[in-house]
Parts: sequence; C-alpha cells; structure tokens
Amino acid sequence: MSDIVDFLRARIDEDEQLAREAAQRTAWGDRSLPTWHVSSDSMMSGSAGVDAGALNDPQTHRIPVVSDEGFPTVEQARHIARHDPARVLREVEAKRRIIDRAQELYDDPFDTELFVEYRAAILPGMAAVYSDHPDYQPEWASR
Repeated sequence: MSDIVDFLRARIDEDEQLAREAAQRTAWGDRSLPTWHVSSDSMMSGSAGVDAGALNDPQTHRIPVVSDEGFPTVEQARHIARHDPARVLREVEAKRRIIDRAQELYDDPFDTELFVEYRAAILPGMAAVYSDHPDYQPEWASR
C-alpha cells in the first residue's frame, strides 16, 4: 500500500508547492489567494491573458501568459484561469482526505471490502493523473 500512497503524497505536495509559488508570484501580499479570470480586455482579440483577482477589482494583477506559440487563445486562457492556485489547493486538500481515508481503511482489519475498492480503483485512478511522472508504476493502472 505504501508505494502508491507515498507516490501520491509526493505528487500532491508538489502540486501544493507549485500552487503556492504561483499565488505568491502575483504579489498578493496578505490577501487571500487570488482567483484567476480571463482578461476581459482581450476577449475579442483572439488571444487572451489571465487576471489574478476578483472581477472589477482595481487591484487585480495582470498575468501575462505566453507559450511557444505566443499568447493563449481565449479557450486556453479559460483553462489556465480555471486551474488557478486557489482551486489547486482545494484539490490538494480533497486528495489528501481521500488518501487519509485509504490509510484508515488499511489500518482497520474489519473494513477489508472497502479497502479493496480503494486499493483496486480509487488510488490507482488518482495515480493515473501523474502517469507521465518517472516514478509512476504502470502496474498501478486502474483495472
């Protein structure tokens, strides 16, 4: 059990660290984590940026987003904004609760049926998100 759990905890810790670093780079100071939105001034141009902060907030910070192909399309910017640091941190917390529950089931000899479900489907499904990581084990693939 510990291999896949250790793998998941390490990846989730990395997700948390990257989200916190991204939030800090917006220079948000002591305010709560920003929510990212597609920049309203670029919706008609075919390319877009992401604003970190509340809509109609004068202290919103513009985040330029550029890839090898230039500025993102509106659809790409919407995807980036949807996965802002605040959302990632909520996902980190939810994933940790799922893993903690799996550990509780593993430690309880009377909940074997539910633990088998975690071991066979839930944890491998969570690990599949990170299948491009070099430490991912193909035998973890969900059945």
